[in-house]
Parts: sequence; structure tokens; C-alpha cells
Amino acid sequence: MEGTEKSSVTVKLEGFKTYKKTTILGPLDGLIGIFGKNGSGKTNLVIALKFLFDLNLKQKHSLPLNQLFTQLSPQLENSFIKIGLILTKKV
Repeated sequence: MEGTEKSSVTVKLEGFKTYKKTTILGPLDGLIGIFGKNGSGKTNLVIALKFLFDLNLKQKHSLPLNQLFTQLSPQLENSFIKIGLILTKKV
């Protein structure tokens, strides 16, 4: 269709559960499923997206925050999780 802008979505994770180093997943255009070997991070990707979009973090089935970090610093304020969406306009 002429005049219709399309975009691509990519997920960037760092310090989140099994994604210790910066990991970029995607682009996720037309994603209909997540496939991979056991222990490859499929569930952690879904948990990261839930964490990103769930505004009610105190929901009873949400994980305690300390279970989301790859590595906790002795001072919690020095620990970090980075979860982001990268939206790229296609030309």
C-alpha cells in the first residue's frame, strides 16, 4: 500500500536473567512463535516483555525483583537491568 509506513521491532536485553551481556533479538517482524533449545532463553524473553509492559509489578504471579537480575551487586542500587524495544522505520 502506498503511503503506509512499516516499522521493525527489535528487543535489547542486558543483565536480565540469562541475558548477562547485551543481547539483541530480532527484528521480530511477523513473529508468530518463539522456538529454541531447552535453556536458550525463550521463557526469559517472555518474562522480560512482561516486565517491560506490566504496570502492576505487585501482581501475585510476578517474580520478586531480585530473581530478574543476572548478577546482584552487594549494593542493590549498583545492579541494573536493561530492557528495551528498538523501533526502526522501514523504507
